[in-house]
Amino acid sequence: LMIFLAAGLNDSQAIAAARRSKAGGQTTGEALSEAFAQRSYILLVIGYFVCGFHVAFVGGHLPAYISDKGISLSLFGIKLTPAELGGWAIGMVGLFNIVGAVLWSSMGAKYQRKNLLSLLYLLPSLVFLGFVLAPLSAASVLIFAGALGFLWLGTVPLTTALVGYIFGPVHVTMLNGIVFFGHQVGSFFGGWGGGKLFDLQGNYDMMWWISIALGLASAALHWPIVEKPVPQGAVPEDWAAKTQPYSTFANVAGPPLSETTMWGATPLDQLACRIVYVLRNTVGAGTACRAQCAGVRGQ
Repeated sequence: LMIFLAAGLNDSQAIAAARRSKAGGQTTGEALSEAFAQRSYILLVIGYFVCGFHVAFVGGHLPAYISDKGISLSLFGIKLTPAELGGWAIGMVGLFNIVGAVLWSSMGAKYQRKNLLSLLYLLPSLVFLGFVLAPLSAASVLIFAGALGFLWLGTVPLTTALVGYIFGPVHVTMLNGIVFFGHQVGSFFGGWGGGKLFDLQGNYDMMWWISIALGLASAALHWPIVEKPVPQGAVPEDWAAKTQPYSTFANVAGPPLSETTMWGATPLDQLACRIVYVLRNTVGAGTACRAQCAGVRGQ
């Protein structure tokens, strides 16, 4: 089914447009060099480690944790053993993940993805903290599973979209694969580490606190990411920097100009400004104008 659904996706026009620019002639090595020259890309790789850690630890060890604590459920004549409650908890994670993944990905079209990612790593830490500190019961297990499920894989569409936005569509699959490698390394340590620490200590207490600390660290790592595309190419006589020439000070760099932000005293003035903006066609702050530009940004 997924194969047939993927067949309906078509980004050929975006890739063709990128290939017509200088970025189309970019080799794999050049794309990798450009990506790893960006601090933002390295932070994404490191931060995604935490997502994998959380997913593997909770998915692999939450049922065992519930069974180890002997938490069962008896409600309205329905009785669940600790093992069955563990299965229900994982099911709750998956159920609420459907809603969360759709909601978080849709929010990525309205808000900065890197800020949403920071929030998505911060909130699970708070959920873990509440679960550890609250009295353990069937109710707390199901509430924890639902809350965590809502945050479960919202990081995936946001991270994938952010890599594509920064580096363009030509090499996006390769660059996302490297970011996802960080996720899989985290999955290994989340799955293996949970079992290893349980063998050493006889409980999962340390793993919960490690998960909280990693979530807070990843939230902090995503905050300074610069969510602006690298220069994707230039027409003859233009120059494009190999790294992002952007200030990260929010009070220095204002929001990027767009056609809709053009201002005029009358509707006709605004229309004239919008036409000039389109003709001058700048790529963004710190990037050279196109050949039509006289050296002044649209105003």
